Amino acid sequence: MDNFVEQLVAKKADGRAYFLRALIALFAVLMVALGIVATVMFAFPLLLLVSVGACYLAWWLFGCTSIEYEYAVTNNDLDVDKIIGKRSRKRLISVPLDKATEFGEYTSDRIGQGADATVMATDGTGVNVWYLLINSDDYGKLLILFTPTVETLECINHGVPYTIRVKLPEKTTEE
Repeated sequence: MDNFVEQLVAKKADGRAYFLRALIALFAVLMVALGIVATVMFAFPLLLLVSVGACYLAWWLFGCTSIEYEYAVTNNDLDVDKIIGKRSRKRLISVPLDKATEFGEYTSDRIGQGADATVMATDGTGVNVWYLLINSDDYGKLLILFTPTVETLECINHGVPYTIRVKLPEKTTEE
């Protein structure tokens, strides 16, 4: 039987994202004001196009501050993609689950020490964060941090070696 599950996790905006959004909004307001003042002073209406262009650029940049992660578990493989502004997708990692050495709920003490690379694909809240430690041919000892649903956890638990499988939380009616 084939196992397949996809999950989309939106990263919560942090202080950096709010700061960038404020700068983008300030830039747009200044460019619109500059365009209107220049049009009135110089009677050159094409300067309003600069304002329209600035608004479009601000809208586009504002969308770039929105980040989502997609986890796809297909049979024995885990793919993690980063989606920026619901426009562009970048594959962060694709690994076979049977090479996992540790799997469980993440706590900051001692888990993942000595990892050669880390993929942080969580929602940014710090709640319900799980980890997967994999010996990867390409990256060495790889630590993946993610925020899965129970369904995603079941699929991953089915793909990892039997010796590191964990008891999963019960499904709730909210999921």
